Amino acid sequence: MNILYLITGMGLGGAEKCVADLADQFTQRGHNVHVIYMTGRLLTKPHSAAIKIYSLEMSRNPYSIMRAILRYCIICHKAKPTVIHSHMYHANIFSRLTRFLVPKVKLINTAHSCNEGGALRMLAYNLTNCLCDTFTIVSQAAKQSFVEKKAASNNQLIVVPNFIIQTYTKRNIQKRDKVNFLTAGTNNSAKDYPTLLRSIQILRELGVTNVHFTIVGTEVKKLLNLAQQLTITDMVSLEGYCNDLKDLMAKSDAYVSSSWFEGMPLAVGEAMSAGLPVVVTNAGGTSEWGMEDNWIVPIGRPNDLAQKILQFISLDIESVQQISDKNRITISNLFSEAAILPQWLSLYK
Repeated sequence: MNILYLITGMGLGGAEKCVADLADQFTQRGHNVHVIYMTGRLLTKPHSAAIKIYSLEMSRNPYSIMRAILRYCIICHKAKPTVIHSHMYHANIFSRLTRFLVPKVKLINTAHSCNEGGALRMLAYNLTNCLCDTFTIVSQAAKQSFVEKKAASNNQLIVVPNFIIQTYTKRNIQKRDKVNFLTAGTNNSAKDYPTLLRSIQILRELGVTNVHFTIVGTEVKKLLNLAQQLTITDMVSLEGYCNDLKDLMAKSDAYVSSSWFEGMPLAVGEAMSAGLPVVVTNAGGTSEWGMEDNWIVPIGRPNDLAQKILQFISLDIESVQQISDKNRITISNLFSEAAILPQWLSLYK
């Protein structure tokens, strides 16, 4: 099968990693895979050298758009895809509006967030749903959001969750003098890092000093001013983007997410796969990874998040080990590549 992935950009993020992983996994299974990204720099790449990657080098001016359409058609003519699978809003709309230029090819669109824009974007989805064969979305929560915003009907959306490539083994929990929390993601309104920082300030006010938080992601160093205002700089490390979290997860004791909205955050699933206990907000499809409800708090409430973190660090080693094992097994059973890729393959055929 010839599979062509189209995505708005291959920068740094969950959707980009999802496309890279899909491309690698289907290449390993003997399929011919091409990846087209519309704009920006190539920062997230598939591992396989057999995957052909193209940029449309598209910008907002009309000449650039027409040139990108022409280049897209030329690539599709050469690649002869059996299926085109687009990801993220702009790529989804682009693939729909150019559908008549690439006829007789199955078109699948995937939305990755509960929030892909305002009313006009949702209307654009609604008016063009007839131009794609299948419209998928990463979580039940995101589906409900799209239905409520009238982007699509309940029957038009199919939930296919994200998957985690299984590379982790059992984690042996050991007692440490300081509990290290990890969180990852671009510093934007969706991640709501100010809530996390304020929860850390609450912990300090409660006299909790045996914790440290590492925040990894694009633009997170801009949080330094707020951390200084809250006088918590000694409890927080602000790091740049890390494309591979494995080493950081190995050094961490738990993962925390303060997100305001999400589709189905890959970093949370990867943390659980690594055997990390997680403390998260009930943002979008975050809870659909299957962690225990006890470790989920409402969005935007730093006091609740602080109390839940405090509850976690007071657990004994045996309890933490049980949570670790359960999280790892949940991801392995329900969200591994072996569990999710057959769903994609059935849609591609």
